[in-house]
Amino acid sequence: MKRLLLLSTLFLCFAFAFKQIEVYQHQESKKICNLNQNWTSPIGNVSFRTNIAYLNGDIVIGSNGGNYMDYFLDKGNGINVLDPITGKIKWSFANERFGDMDVNGVLVYDNRIYFGNDNDEIICADSKGKIIFRQDASGDIEHRPILLNSPAGDQIVFAMETGEVRSINPISGKINWTYYHPEFDGYKVNDNRTTFKLKMHFYSGDRFFLEPKVIDINKDNVKDLVYIADGNDIHAIDGKNGKQIFRIKNEYPEEHYNTFHCNLFRTSPALIQTKQGDFLVIPFESTPEGDYSYEKIKNQLRFYNLSGQEVKRVDLPGVFKTFNMTQKDNLVFFSDHYIDFTEGIDQVNCVRYDQSITNDYYPPRVADKTLTINGDECILLSFEHGFKNHSGNYDDVFTTVGIFNLKKKRFEEIHHTTITSEFVPILGDFNKDNKVDFLLGCHDGNLYNLDLGLDAKTINH
Repeated sequence: MKRLLLLSTLFLCFAFAFKQIEVYQHQESKKICNLNQNWTSPIGNVSFRTNIAYLNGDIVIGSNGGNYMDYFLDKGNGINVLDPITGKIKWSFANERFGDMDVNGVLVYDNRIYFGNDNDEIICADSKGKIIFRQDASGDIEHRPILLNSPAGDQIVFAMETGEVRSINPISGKINWTYYHPEFDGYKVNDNRTTFKLKMHFYSGDRFFLEPKVIDINKDNVKDLVYIADGNDIHAIDGKNGKQIFRIKNEYPEEHYNTFHCNLFRTSPALIQTKQGDFLVIPFESTPEGDYSYEKIKNQLRFYNLSGQEVKRVDLPGVFKTFNMTQKDNLVFFSDHYIDFTEGIDQVNCVRYDQSITNDYYPPRVADKTLTINGDECILLSFEHGFKNHSGNYDDVFTTVGIFNLKKKRFEEIHHTTITSEFVPILGDFNKDNKVDFLLGCHDGNLYNLDLGLDAKTINH
């Protein structure tokens, strides 16, 4: 991926990429749904791993630019700093044209900006975007840096898709500890960097691709990290020293028909915290041979304690698509249903979002905060590929956003957009008009601020 020497080597192979850049540039602001748009900002493409941070009241957000995979040159990636009231980009940095400078997650700590990129780098910048230190990594960094508070001093953790987790000192950048996946085969300190870059240019891995679950497993006052690798391999890592606490290796069976197996697609296990204790929840499925419509698929949830031991199995009724799920507190979301574990793991309460519509694809992205509407707790859900009705026709092939009432178990509002989005909606009152709005990054390269028209006091912080 990504330095000048590598680019010159691959120049002829990727000349066609000139035709792909700037796919989102110079687009006119357009209305994407029936909600009022407070502002639109052309920040570039974002992913479901993109978050925002705040710096002196401004929004800090990473960008993938015009393309999610940069084989040659791209424009608009890196870091953008926005005025939250107007959406105006105040300044951008770490967006050099040479290299794959795509950024997903960011962290602001002690007035500094920390992030990793697809150029295999860990970067720390000051509040004006001046680079303080830049550190080689062993692969793309796909999620935001994780801040771990510790009596011995705070640390910032980065993870790489190649299978490395690294903790650094936030001031000096000095490495505190490093954890490697047992099958790690990537760059390490003192390796030949040029050879590594050539090898890694086409690599895209799922080891430590997703943000971990963070919880103090061993009660030493430092939170630990629970990662999933390769869709089925769970790693619990000690936040104090980087040592493995436990590993749950759910190997994919050679003959997977009629056999329960775990095959999560870029999805972390759920971590639920109940009166009975804390548990990891991992879905399994069994598909009969020849069942290409998945009508006879069997689904199961398996529960593990924080020693890595399986403690319970629950068969799920009906057809679930368990290769993908999202979580909000003790609610675990699938494509058509969600499961409420508020009362513990002995009551698996499956709730369908709506009886008249179906979502055949991924589970919803759940907004960071909840709303209280007429005394009921509500959540904002964003379905990337929209709904279809009972006739089998899609109401909208694009993203559908809805306010779901958890008490009444129904949608209060549904809004269809004219563009797709994998972004996790972020609720707030960004334009300071005392009304609820939310941010939605879309696949046209724009970040939208959409107004829900509710009193800002309905937001639960």
